[in-house]
Amino acid sequence: MTQKADVHFLIDSAPPVEVEYILASLDPNTAYSTEELRERLLVDWGYSAQKDLTYSTRRLFDLGLADKARTASSKPGVAEMEEKGWTGFHMVDDQPILYDYVVKGFLKAACGAMRRVRGSESTGVRAYKKIIDGLLFVYPRTIPLVLPEDEALGVLERPLRAQMAQGPRVALARSDTCPVGTTMEFTLKVLGDASKEWLTELFDYGQLSGFGQWRSGGYGRFSYSMKKVD
Repeated sequence: MTQKADVHFLIDSAPPVEVEYILASLDPNTAYSTEELRERLLVDWGYSAQKDLTYSTRRLFDLGLADKARTASSKPGVAEMEEKGWTGFHMVDDQPILYDYVVKGFLKAACGAMRRVRGSESTGVRAYKKIIDGLLFVYPRTIPLVLPEDEALGVLERPLRAQMAQGPRVALARSDTCPVGTTMEFTLKVLGDASKEWLTELFDYGQLSGFGQWRSGGYGRFSYSMKKVD
């Protein structure tokens, strides 16, 4: 006899915000391993997942919102059951915005990548996630995205094909995009010994890797300027 998972245990062990972020990060035609999901949660949402991420993925299985599938490297993974549809920006008074945690997520991901580069500033920063969470503060909470004059948000679409447990599937991924020339401005309050050289290294990395989703396609690359304020 097959023993079913304890649904009440899954509910108690799967933080709702974690389940929500995982679902927002999943794709119906691309399976992600738990480690890949952990990285996506950190980069896209600035969220540090719990140690055992399978509590939340199993909760999605139980709800019928996700399914087991194989990743591109044939490892066990997770994929969304249904097409998510349209991914857009948060809006405040008809203006697209980013939340402060997105910037923190970018900084963590950039530092994690640069720590692999010998001689980088990031290699000397221990417990960098705790430093970014506890000593770097982004203001304002909602960061307006200022689009160029007479420009509007665009739409990026692409077909996604994958071999799933249920057979071949094709879906259309669709996301809002900001036009080239979009700007944003925020203040980063730094406590402790976080150096300007280290922060410069992280933002320099963003010029190459991009900011936000679909960075692997070359989207989100930016230029920046940094100045000290009183």
